[in-house]
Amino acid sequence: MCGYSLHDICKILSLDFVGDGNIKLKCLLPIDRAYEKSITFVSEKKHIKKIFNTKAGVIIINPKWLIKKIDKNFIYSDDPYLTFARVQQLFNPQPEANGIIHPSCTIGENCKIDKKTQIGAGTVIAKDIKIGKNSIIGSNTSIGERVSIGKNCLFYDNVAIYHNCVIGDNVIIHAGTVIGADGFGYARDKKNNQWVKIPQVGRVVINNNVEIGSNTTIDRGALDDTIIGAGVILDNQIQIGHNVVIGEQTAIAGCTGIAGSTIIGKNCAIGGAVEIVGHINITDNVILYAGCRVTGSIKKAGIYNSGTLHQPHNIWARNAIKFKTFWSHK
Repeated sequence: MCGYSLHDICKILSLDFVGDGNIKLKCLLPIDRAYEKSITFVSEKKHIKKIFNTKAGVIIINPKWLIKKIDKNFIYSDDPYLTFARVQQLFNPQPEANGIIHPSCTIGENCKIDKKTQIGAGTVIAKDIKIGKNSIIGSNTSIGERVSIGKNCLFYDNVAIYHNCVIGDNVIIHAGTVIGADGFGYARDKKNNQWVKIPQVGRVVINNNVEIGSNTTIDRGALDDTIIGAGVILDNQIQIGHNVVIGEQTAIAGCTGIAGSTIIGKNCAIGGAVEIVGHINITDNVILYAGCRVTGSIKKAGIYNSGTLHQPHNIWARNAIKFKTFWSHK
């Protein structure tokens, strides 16, 4: 972790400040734990009173919230939370690849691995792989045949990338995630009372600037590809079925399940534990609250919810009966 002066931070981020531009800062901390060498922030006007008691060396704040002059160092921002994120990136940059390939790695034939790529212990790389400049592949990771990985990627330990998958630039994949496993595709043979597996021959294509959390699974397409658009962020423990398409800049929280062949638009926000059935379309700019169950296409942008809040079971049971019959009366 490196330090910056207040002046340097604001110059890098093109922000205005008031106070001592030479103050040296080491980190960011919550407002109640901050000290003179740290930065804190106020994300909402309702918390403005906390600035009077904090020991922070610098406070990120929207200047419109200050009703009187206060003798403190401030970074002015119309969006303090966004500025907090940018400053945090300065203090905690993504690690740079060191070009070292651990001797315990196994690398197949005809691989094109940039000389600045870093690969951890025990990783297995199959044949015909391409890995771009400054990428870091963690330990005990498995990369299948004919996979293409862009530049500046960061894969943590124990990631599995199946064959033929395509991963763009600046992609982060956290530990335990599986990309390109077979989709859940079977045909029923009623005569012989058995399931017949459908070979999944599509790929997973992950575009630039995507981040995928731990233990998330993205299945390969059955015939067409499963596609994750540029700038998408995926939380931990998400299941994405075969042939799903997720539009650019969509965010999905943990434990959500998306069944196969569903298309999700751009700039959507999907809360935790959302259930989305297969073969539907969700348009751009849709917000789905946590726990929402989506059983059909959504054609109009907006905020959607379903289900009921937690309540004692006996009360829930009575309300469920009322809810079921509510629209039956005309």
